[in-house]
Amino acid sequence: MNMFGRIGRITQLASLAAAAALCFAGTGAYATPLRPCPGDCDLSGQVSVGELITGVNIALGTAALSTCRAFDSDGNRQVTIDELVKGVTAALGGCPESTPLQRALIALTVGDLNRASNAFCALAASDSSDSQASLYCGVTQAIAQILDDASLRAVAQGAGITISGSSGDVCGFQVNVPHELPADAPRTGAILSATRAVVLPVADALVSRLAGLPDALEATFDVGNLPLCTSRRSQSHTIEIDHSDVLALRAGLQAVRAAFDVLAAYNIDVDLADVIHHTPQSVLGGAQTLLTLNSAASLATAAQSFDDALTTSANAITAVLAETDDQSNDLLIIAPNDRDTAQALVGTLNSVRESLHGRVVLGTDRGQPARLDLSLFFSGRLTSLRPLLPTFDRDGNFDLQHFPDSTFGGTAPDLTQGDIDRAIPKIRRFLLQFGPHDCYLYDYATDQAACDALAAQNDCTGAYFYPPQYCSLYSCACGL
Repeated sequence: MNMFGRIGRITQLASLAAAAALCFAGTGAYATPLRPCPGDCDLSGQVSVGELITGVNIALGTAALSTCRAFDSDGNRQVTIDELVKGVTAALGGCPESTPLQRALIALTVGDLNRASNAFCALAASDSSDSQASLYCGVTQAIAQILDDASLRAVAQGAGITISGSSGDVCGFQVNVPHELPADAPRTGAILSATRAVVLPVADALVSRLAGLPDALEATFDVGNLPLCTSRRSQSHTIEIDHSDVLALRAGLQAVRAAFDVLAAYNIDVDLADVIHHTPQSVLGGAQTLLTLNSAASLATAAQSFDDALTTSANAITAVLAETDDQSNDLLIIAPNDRDTAQALVGTLNSVRESLHGRVVLGTDRGQPARLDLSLFFSGRLTSLRPLLPTFDRDGNFDLQHFPDSTFGGTAPDLTQGDIDRAIPKIRRFLLQFGPHDCYLYDYATDQAACDALAAQNDCTGAYFYPPQYCSLYSCACGL
């Protein structure tokens, strides 16, 4: 595997960390999916006459489903006669008793992330040894804080973006982007500053909480505990979250902090309408100081965050390789035929980390050295990023086949335009994974042949069958 292939795996690890965060946010500690008591709108454990009236109004279309998602027991986003009957039965016979953890998971099931987060955090506060509750508290609280932040909503509103819903109803959360921007829309610098001011403290708090979790953490949950509005609810199966998954999530959060610090180090302040409507050549031509260095101190902070992210990523891979138990339901899996590659990736991650402080030599699959010196960048010696950009084509867009400086300021002195040309298709295929398609790390299968068929159906570049029934789909190209 060449240098670009290995660095691509670093990015894949970050995406897996993001996937882990999503799974953490919608899971519970029990292997059986939990459902709210039919009609229990306020999750109080009982169904009142007023709640039954609300259910009837939803069924008639005179009330929104968001007023009581507990009636929608099958998750089809409507209330039927059968579901109203279930509500009446619950009102007459009472709701089943539930534990505090179950009530938290039920709140999550109906999409009330705020209530679920409060319940998880209360459990964690009452029992400091409850590592699962602490994990769920940290992740759900972080997502809820970002969804509800007033300053982020104000910036969005300034750009003409309307946001409906909140962490109390994630199934009703919608973001609508206008076709035309308001004349006084905030500039990109203001958007970045507002986002950074909100996201970084939340991410730092979550990293701190994750660092305090024990290495022996094992949290088993059923993905059927995801909110009712999510897709594929019929595919209920358990997934195990362990120390390696927590490390991967920490690495992703540390990488996010580093990226924000890099963006803060350079001038990226430009009119938002120019970015949307004009070509890169026009934007750069109209802002001569764009992409010039503002703060070398921010780059130094970014270097430390990248160092942390690379170290934690290597530790996450090492932890997965060291696992000896049944991994058929693990969140992060390294297939047997990928173990050598994963071990080599650990070495590459460590070398890239060392390059933050000076020049290193990376091995390639062509037997040629690949020198890397990221310290040139993070020390602030590159006072402008403009010379590192590709030339423009006749339409004013970037021409990725023509980089005036293929070594990127000497950070990769052995890199050539040919290397870049070979890497671009791989990068494009990777980025297309995050398009508006359904991609899943796991699915059901009966044998390797069935698993391969699922990989072909989902355009995944690999699949591995874990007896007795799990198929791990990885590097999914999302309909590419």
